Amino acid sequence: MFFVFALISMAGYALHNVWMAPYYRRNDQLAVVTLRGLGMSLAMLPGLLIPGPAGLAAAGGQLRWILAASAAALLGNWAAANAVRHLPIGIAAALNMSLSTLVAAWLSLQLLGESLSVGQLVWMGLIFLGVFGLGAVRSPPITTVTYSLTKGLMFSAVFGLALGVGFTLISHVSRSLNPWVAGWCWESVITLMGAGVLALRRLAFGRIGSVPSRRELAWILVVCVPGAVGTGCYALAVASGPVAVVTAILGTMMVASSILAWLIHGERLSGGQWFFVAFVCFAVMGMRYAAG
Repeated sequence: MFFVFALISMAGYALHNVWMAPYYRRNDQLAVVTLRGLGMSLAMLPGLLIPGPAGLAAAGGQLRWILAASAAALLGNWAAANAVRHLPIGIAAALNMSLSTLVAAWLSLQLLGESLSVGQLVWMGLIFLGVFGLGAVRSPPITTVTYSLTKGLMFSAVFGLALGVGFTLISHVSRSLNPWVAGWCWESVITLMGAGVLALRRLAFGRIGSVPSRRELAWILVVCVPGAVGTGCYALAVASGPVAVVTAILGTMMVASSILAWLIHGERLSGGQWFFVAFVCFAVMGMRYAAG
């Protein structure tokens, strides 16, 4: 069942990211990340009726892990936003998720005692290969933009390390609490931390960058619903499945994003893109078979 939750999580995040992209480009990125966290927290609130007050109260015992996971996620989101400034978007996205999966795989072995079979490692490698191929043909270098490989790799490495840590820590929390409570706490604390950083930045520099209008804020809250489903299903997936496998499934988000961009925005996919979409889907099916 964890595999189904992982696929739903990936699809939810992909739909959320496709709709959120314009707001990241037009506004202060940390402000949008903070508003995104607020929207996700609000969207997940109804699900807290299932565990009830007792389930939420239990989160106090996992507070240090939640704080650490949230700080790591906030740093990772900031690094991801900077990585795409220095690398083609497709390459940056593929590199970010591949590195975070590798870090999560290593940490889940060290902290949670999870190990992967040879078959799982092979299929994971094929997923990485397909995602990189799709990233290369979807986002070729733009001649009018000057890329910095060194800076791009640095920010991607920060993202991979930070999100790999965040994914692993929140996985630990999801196995100790109700998974939906774990996901809600994660998003809520990310929101509070982001707001704190924005407040400190305003005190230090006297301003915050461009922020969304009220109408844009209302739309952001709406499009956070599929993202909230993504967070909740991720927590449900890692509560019973290997962290590395679930994170590798999230790494195929670019495939879903490409298909959604075709369906929603009418962006046509080339033959090469369809080839890598099919290749990654085949590798995911192989990973499902290897996972048992």
